[in-house]
Amino acid sequence: MSSERALWRTLRRIQQNAPIEFLRVENTCLKGMPDVNYAAQKSVTQFWKEGWIELKERASWPKRETTQVSIGLSDAQKEWLYERDTKTGRAFILLQCEKDYLLFNGGDAEEVETWTKKEMLSKCVKHWKNSIDALELWFILS
Repeated sequence: MSSERALWRTLRRIQQNAPIEFLRVENTCLKGMPDVNYAAQKSVTQFWKEGWIELKERASWPKRETTQVSIGLSDAQKEWLYERDTKTGRAFILLQCEKDYLLFNGGDAEEVETWTKKEMLSKCVKHWKNSIDALELWFILS
């Protein structure tokens, strides 16, 4: 099983514990569209907020601390995430590497590929070790 598939399963489990819904998107017509569409609601008196998440995985971190971490974003994905994030603020990249889960703003899509592990850990929106906290993710997305 690919780790991207495992990430999708993680998100499906999260939606059982928080007022958030995830929808897997497979779009072969529009290049760059993220893997997941979500809707999240902070309270029953607020409207749902919609956004996008690109799922990425790496088996391991580079051995050298100075090595840039490539996560495999295509140019179309970078453009899509940047454009959507700058217009709505609701586009993210969720990276799993070893036991680390990192959430990045889509607006950082172009730069994230140039960062080292240390830079990624300091510039991500949120870093979770071993598992994603459902309520923390919900709070960020909503």
